[in-house]
Amino acid sequence: MNAVSMKLPKAIIQDDPWADDVLERKQIAEALTNMLAHEKNALVVSLSGSWGTGKTFLLERWQAELEKAKRKAIYFNAWEDDYCGDPLVAIIGQIWHSLKGSDWKEIKESIKETAMPLFRKTVFNGLRTITQGVVDLDEASLKSIAEHAFDEYIKERNPKDNLKKHLAEMAEKVFEDTGFPLVFIVDELDRCRPTFAIEVLERIKHIFDIPHMVFVLGIDRNQLASCIRAVYGDIDVDGYLRRFFDFEFTLPPANVEVFCKHLMKRHDLPGYFQELGKTGKKGWAQTACAGFEEFLPSFFNCFSPSLRDIEHLIRMFFFTVKNMDSYNEIYPEIISLLLILRIKNYSLYLQYIHGKCLPKDILNYVTDFLGNTKFSSRHDLLAKFESFICESFPDSAASNDEGYQRYDALYRDVRREVVLLHENMELASLIQKKS
Repeated sequence: MNAVSMKLPKAIIQDDPWADDVLERKQIAEALTNMLAHEKNALVVSLSGSWGTGKTFLLERWQAELEKAKRKAIYFNAWEDDYCGDPLVAIIGQIWHSLKGSDWKEIKESIKETAMPLFRKTVFNGLRTITQGVVDLDEASLKSIAEHAFDEYIKERNPKDNLKKHLAEMAEKVFEDTGFPLVFIVDELDRCRPTFAIEVLERIKHIFDIPHMVFVLGIDRNQLASCIRAVYGDIDVDGYLRRFFDFEFTLPPANVEVFCKHLMKRHDLPGYFQELGKTGKKGWAQTACAGFEEFLPSFFNCFSPSLRDIEHLIRMFFFTVKNMDSYNEIYPEIISLLLILRIKNYSLYLQYIHGKCLPKDILNYVTDFLGNTKFSSRHDLLAKFESFICESFPDSAASNDEGYQRYDALYRDVRREVVLLHENMELASLIQKKS
């Protein structure tokens, strides 16, 4: 069998950032670009979506597309930098890094010099915070630091205004050169420490409120609201956020089935079953391939998983089936059920694996999600699950039935597959955690 790749490459193709855009997120990016074209005012825009809905995919590729079009766009993953004492350090650092070339040298130096007093204040305050107000320095050193800080503040008098002035010069130059505002994308804000997330909003509001500069924030609004309440208590979160956001948009739901089929294609599902067919099970392999291609996307969609859940499920699926022995038959219904149970209800999954629950417990759980869902005229899904689940839970009362011997043999066959799948899933999960 071919080697298993646990993760697909996620690198952006710079010449064609939207090459892998199966969910048509490019349309959203184009709408944002059109909205910001020729924008001269300071703007803060939020793009909200729950965890795993593809915000980062969209924002990273939009930034690449803007850069390809010779516009200035900076991508900042706030979660990766929330160890900083003050987000101003990280934001200025991102701007500094993005302004390459001799044309920006003077502006870069001006921004650096005017930001320094604010940075020094942050470092000094951070040192006192870490030591709970008692800085472990001798009196002479502490006095020297204080005098140096006071000298800097006296010399600059108003470092924030000076910094805003030079940032405005930078943004104006960007607009003159490109006809487009400087776009600063902030992603993963809701995953940051609550205090850091709020400080990012405050810094954007009070320092970066300058013409020709637009901030676009990718957030999970509900999670960000929890961060705000963690700091300020039970306040009017909507009113609080309206202080910062000029426009708020919600990412539309993704087509789970389309995304699932895309991942299965990229993992080369037909190629795997083609190889499996060479082992002497050609007919079964072709049927199984068609079954998985039709069944998995539709079934997963019924449980409303996030895109990140789908990626996890498909990785688990491929690792699991590719590590099954070639003589084992793999039933789409069984592996689909195990995958969903494992990610959505791990407790029930373990009970099922170890035979410590009843068939009705599994059927009730599935029915609650599926309702009257019908996949196609050939599939009566609930009947299929009832059949497979009951086959993996032999009824001891049926032992006197004339047909029990056949039934028990079928049970052992399905049950063996369930246990083998479970063992491979546990191994796949372990490897994913390490990768």
